[in-house]
Amino acid sequence: MSAITNRQAPVGKRSASRDRQVIAALNFLEAEDFQMRSHLLDAAVAGAILARDPGDKALRHEATQAWQSLAATLSHHVAAEEAMAAKWVKSKSDTPKRVIVGARERLARLRGLAAAVSGVDFARAADSDVRRGARALCSLAMDLDDLIDSDERELFPLLQRSLFAHRDLAHAGPRLKRK
Repeated sequence: MSAITNRQAPVGKRSASRDRQVIAALNFLEAEDFQMRSHLLDAAVAGAILARDPGDKALRHEATQAWQSLAATLSHHVAAEEAMAAKWVKSKSDTPKRVIVGARERLARLRGLAAAVSGVDFARAADSDVRRGARALCSLAMDLDDLIDSDERELFPLLQRSLFAHRDLAHAGPRLKRK
C-alpha cells in the first residue's frame, strides 16, 4: 500500500523498495562482519587460555574485555541478519533450503553461546563457571567466524545474484539464432 493513498503500490515500486532494503542490509552486515572480525581472534584466544587457567585474574580481565568488544556488535548483528536477510531469503522460491536452515541453526547456536558467556561474571565467578564461560567465549568467536565465512561464501552472493538477475535479463536483449 502506498503511504499517500489506499491503493496498492505498483509491483515494480514494491520490488525496487525491497531491493533497496536488502542492499542496505547487505552493506550493513558486511560492515559489521568486518568490524567483528577484528575482535574474534582476541576473544577466541582469551577464552581458550582462560579455560585452561580460570583462576588467573589478568586472564579473567582479558576475557571480560574481549566479550565486551564482541557483545556490543553481536546482539545487533544477529538480530539484523535474522530479521532482514534471512526473512528476505526465505521469501524467495529459488533459495536453497539448506542455506535458510543452516543460517537459522548457526544463529540459534550463537544466541545460546552468547547467553552462556553473558551469564558469567569473569571477575567474581567460581573457577568452574569461569571455565564454562571461557569455553563458550572461544566457541562463540569460532562459530561467529564460521558464520561470517558462510555469509560471504553463500548468503551474500545468493542475495546479490537474486537482486541483480532482473538487470541481467533486461540487458540481455534478443538472442540471435545462428544458421
